[in-house]
Amino acid sequence: MHDTGIGIPADRLGELFVPFSQVGDAGQRQGGTGLGLTITREYCRMMGGEVSVTSEVGRGSCFCIRVPADVPAALAQTRSTG
Repeated sequence: MHDTGIGIPADRLGELFVPFSQVGDAGQRQGGTGLGLTITREYCRMMGGEVSVTSEVGRGSCFCIRVPADVPAALAQTRSTG
């Protein structure tokens, strides 16, 4: 997912996944508890995956969720012949 928000400084990216923390000035925060990304990361890890983020101040952020998935043999065969 990509947004066009204010972006996050590189030196603050590590704080994104700390429970109950929020990055940004108090005036920029939209409320919430600071648990969304922590929970997302834990769900991904339970499935053998990971969450990553890149961000550029003034341009926005991009969050990538990767989880392993098995493709059923029949579907894989259809894709390779279709």
